[in-house]
Amino acid sequence: MQRSRRPRFNTVACVKRPSHKHHDTDIRVALSYHNLSDADFSNSIAAVTESQVLLASLAPKYGFDPANVTTYNNKFRNVVLAYLSPERLSVLYTNGGLPAVQREIDKLQRVHAI
Repeated sequence: MQRSRRPRFNTVACVKRPSHKHHDTDIRVALSYHNLSDADFSNSIAAVTESQVLLASLAPKYGFDPANVTTYNNKFRNVVLAYLSPERLSVLYTNGGLPAVQREIDKLQRVHAI
């Protein structure tokens, strides 16, 4: 039988309260971080959707055909999203249009990332 990799609960976190004998306050910091990181999913989903359209429209300028899904995804889309993030592309597009997004991708091309 395989042992669980989860850490043991912190028993030091039990405190006495006037109305209760003990109250388990073992809320891990990691749980709070995960909660906070997931809190912006409504923005993230919209940014990813928008980024997909933006990158597909700009890909031919960099020699990638979105119809060639494997090459497009692995050598262009995934690389751009890894360096720039969908949220950043969304902000760039909102503030400067397609030319602003293209300028950022041009920087990746200059350093041979794409």
